[in-house]
Amino acid sequence: MLDWGLVQTQCTPLDMGQVSNVFDGDTVSLVRTPAINPLVLTLTFSETQYVSGFRTWFLGGTNQWNVAVAVTLADLNSADTNTSCRLLVQPRSDPESQWNAATLGSFLP
Repeated sequence: MLDWGLVQTQCTPLDMGQVSNVFDGDTVSLVRTPAINPLVLTLTFSETQYVSGFRTWFLGGTNQWNVAVAVTLADLNSADTNTSCRLLVQPRSDPESQWNAATLGSFLP
């Protein structure tokens, strides 16, 4: 999707790797911030996307992640709770050096 231009990305500044490494499924490639936490990666699609889950691999350290979705980027970035923004994956901490998965149920904005 990244190579085909079907998604635009915004990301916390990186000092190692590139955004596409997040999606390549290779546990050797990585992204790293220069001591900036959290790493925030925002994907903006031109068309509706249907997903059934997410998978992460953390190389090391204490890691916490979540996934939020919204109809518009403005809703995603808003502090207002009366928007379309919803957490698909609640904040969770997962072990390092293993695949961690979150499977989704039904979701309607």
